Amino acid sequence: MCIIKYFLGIISPNNDMLDKMNRLFATFPEIDKAALGFPFGWENEPLWQ
Repeated sequence: MCIIKYFLGIISPNNDMLDKMNRLFATFPEIDKAALGFPFGWENEPLWQ
């Protein structure tokens, strides 16, 4: 996801990937983000700001 986010930011700087991910995680709180490889506090990393 980091690579996709990074390249998408270059190709389409005004993309809404982060908003869509946040809506997905809010809609399905049972998604285990740690199992997807997202460490605790991932949303505070510069890539995701």
